[in-house]
Amino acid sequence: MLDTSSSQESNKGDSSKSGLIRVMGLWEGTNKRGQKYLSGNLNAGTRVMVFRNGFKTEGSREPDYILYVSQSQPRPQSGPGQADSPAPEQAAHAPAQPVPEDDIPF
Repeated sequence: MLDTSSSQESNKGDSSKSGLIRVMGLWEGTNKRGQKYLSGNLNAGTRVMVFRNGFKTEGSREPDYILYVSQSQPRPQSGPGQADSPAPEQAAHAPAQPVPEDDIPF
């Protein structure tokens, strides 16, 4: 597992000690089917979402999580003091397997 004990350093942009480069932030959400997911915007036109792999069987070499990339939908400009948070309805095209709450280790 990745050691994030120096996450405060990488949050400030100082990655010289850890070698980690911060790419983006992710928000935890729940879609209409009750699936937990992580999502965020890589840039103005690219959205990413991470879901637990509901098709993985014990002992298989399948990944634990699947990363989906999509085009961001145009959004109205945020005013001062408004946070840029993800919209859960955009997760509707995700896998149909439910994600237990403890399965996202972030």
